[in-house]
Amino acid sequence: MRTLTCDPVLHCDDIMVVFEGKDRLILHRGEGEQWRVRALWPEPADVRALHAHLGGGRPLLVVLDGEPPVVPLLPEECAGAAWGPDLTGVSTDDGELVEFRIPRLDWLPAALRSRGLDHLQECERLLARYPHPLLPPLLVSPPRSDAPHVRFAYRTGGAAISASQMAKAASYLFGDPEGPADTPCPPVPTHR
Repeated sequence: MRTLTCDPVLHCDDIMVVFEGKDRLILHRGEGEQWRVRALWPEPADVRALHAHLGGGRPLLVVLDGEPPVVPLLPEECAGAAWGPDLTGVSTDDGELVEFRIPRLDWLPAALRSRGLDHLQECERLLARYPHPLLPPLLVSPPRSDAPHVRFAYRTGGAAISASQMAKAASYLFGDPEGPADTPCPPVPTHR
């Protein structure tokens, strides 16, 4: 299981990178220096910032992964969290954990959410077909004319990607429209 991060958003110059899934949990230090969940990103101020970012046509890279959007937490780790109306916890049979299902891409406008979910399914089909070592660390959606400032990247899980590496990847993807951003990702092997 991946360690939960403390910030679901990475700002790289004018590019906003959002880590979908478990990374959307907003953590804070609780009593005794124990990490606790405060809320699920985006909070109201984040929604306003996101809408302004998208409305201004500024670049957004959404990073997906194949992990189930279910987060098991100890009851004390989520006590007092501000969850939103669509997020509910279900206690496990033994009552020692609470499992929260995080709605995938529920923070995006409907058309972009649909596009992101399509990319997720396409990537999962690729992962089922090819051995992981043959795939790049990120499978990136091509730019589309209806929203070229929004791209989706799927983490294949092979190698860890640091924040600085992700910032470089985002800068590359949203570079000059005539330059590297329109270059397709390395091809996936099609024969043995």
